[in-house]
This record gives sequence, C-alpha cells and structure tokens, in this order.
Amino acid sequence: MKQVNFSPRKAMVSFISNQTLDVVANLDIPSFTDDPISINILGHCNGIICLCDCFSGILLWNIATKEFKILPMCPFEGPPSSENTIDVAGLGYDSKRDEYKVIRIDTFWEGDFDKVPRGNRVALYNLTTDSWRKLNDNLTAEFFHSYRNYQVYSNGFYHCLADVDSEELLLSFDMSNEVFVTTPFPDGRLDGCYDVWVLGELGLKNSWTKLFTIESLPPATTPLGVGSDGEIFLVNEESKFLAWHHRENKEIKTLQFEGTALELAMYAESLVSFRGGTAFNH
Repeated sequence: MKQVNFSPRKAMVSFISNQTLDVVANLDIPSFTDDPISINILGHCNGIICLCDCFSGILLWNIATKEFKILPMCPFEGPPSSENTIDVAGLGYDSKRDEYKVIRIDTFWEGDFDKVPRGNRVALYNLTTDSWRKLNDNLTAEFFHSYRNYQVYSNGFYHCLADVDSEELLLSFDMSNEVFVTTPFPDGRLDGCYDVWVLGELGLKNSWTKLFTIESLPPATTPLGVGSDGEIFLVNEESKFLAWHHRENKEIKTLQFEGTALELAMYAESLVSFRGGTAFNH
C-alpha cells in the first residue's frame, strides 16, 4: 500500500500482513522525482512494482532484491508546443518470449492541462533490450483518458479503466500479441452502493457475471482493492484505511499508521533481476 506524509513531503510503501491485516513494515520509495507525493503505483507483476510520476517518468522496483531501475526517457516526440502526461504505465509479462514489458500511453495537451487534449502516443518498453519502440497499436480514438488509480496486471493482460470517445470501458493490453482489447461494462450500476462482477471473456459485454451487491458501506468510502479472504479495502473521507468483510457485512479493522492511504496492490516476493538496475538499501 502506498501512503504519503505531507510534513515532510514523502511517500512510502507499507506492507500489510495477509493473515492479520497488520502493518508489518514501512519502506521509503526510491527517489526519482522532485515531488514524491505525485508518485503512483501503476502496476505490479511477479514481485516487481511499477511506479510512475505522470510528469517525470517510470521506475521498476523489486523490493525483495533491493533493486530498482529508472526507465530511459521515451524518445518519441508529440505535437509541437504541447505538454504531456503519462496516463498508463503498465508492467506485464510476455510468456511467449519470456520478457517483461511496460505499455505506456501519453496524452498531449496544448498549454494548460485543463484544455482539450491534442492526441495520444502509445509506446512499449522491453526490459530485455532496455529500449522503447513506438507501437503501431489498434487504439484509435479521438478522445482517450485513463484513471491512474484503477489499473492492474493479470494473466498476461494489463487492464485499466478508461474513457474512449466518451464511453467508459475496460481497456486491456495483451502483452504477448501487443494489441488492445476493449470491454464495455455491464448495465445497471447504481449510485450509493457497489456491485461486484467477474468477467468471463475480454471483449464481450454479456460475459460479465454479477456476484453480489454491497449496500451498507460506511459513507464517503472509496474501494482500493480486494483481499484473498473476501476483504474489501477502502479509504474513507478522513483518509483512514478500512478492511470490510462482505460476507459478514461489517468492518474488520481500521489500520493504524502515519500518513494518508492512497493506493493498494497485492504483492508477493520474487528474485527477478533488472539489467543495469541499481541497489537500494531500505
């Protein structure tokens, strides 16, 4: 889980035990940006965490081996006199080639970032070659926007919540075949409660199956993720981190730590090494 402190300004990663839901360790995040609070956890795969500052760049971090790697700058330019933000920075594994890749989507803006975007750029990083290449992608849209806090890697695909030409979709990138798949969300979503669905097949709207509805969550809570035993992790309006069990329909625990909880990711250790990585003492 990523948390931040505003005095002094710093971001750190907190580890939560899967059994006890206690915070068992806090680690500072390696420095790669002027403002650590702007760092997002945008992906995790086989023990590697992908961190991104949407204005600065991307960092891969294996906490178990104490190794990190700042990715090289993406060399492809955007439209003249434009600024860019990194909307998607997704780490994943290509099982066909035994390679790790990062899919990156930039949005270009004319002047101020609150104006209409001027276009997007899609690029793919390969950890084996330590290089970027511009992707001849099948993502064709006049307007694209992705939500940085709703992105995850699973089973060869990197998924994110995105607006594509004013339609909210699940956007998925196939790491092996290097193509995008869009899946419409099911109808009937309600305000004031949360429906939990499972997707059977990418690309098919009728492949969603509704599991249950949560109607009695505390007010002003935002879901962050789901645990292995049915826990639903949330952050409330006071920035407190809650664990809620949907079967018993009650709060399990309010986690106590310094700072503000912002993002959550499931993590398991691995010994994957980076070519040209840098050691980082925790």
